Amino acid sequence: MTVTSDDSKSADEGQPRGEKKRTLTNLYNARPTWLDLAHKRLDAAVFAAYGWKSDLTDEKILEKLLALNLERGR
Repeated sequence: MTVTSDDSKSADEGQPRGEKKRTLTNLYNARPTWLDLAHKRLDAAVFAAYGWKSDLTDEKILEKLLALNLERGR
């Protein structure tokens, strides 16, 4: 990390020391309530669009997506 003449900030980050950079990784790791709710709404919309139950396991979702992919690939 390169330090400028002002030791309170790093040249690479442009953020005060001790503050996290604003990145998608940090946002998703923090998982604020508004982001979690947005994902739940999106998941519900996708399930409804495909006509699927909303309580499918990840394994079942992958099975269904693979079947759709194989069907459309014919």
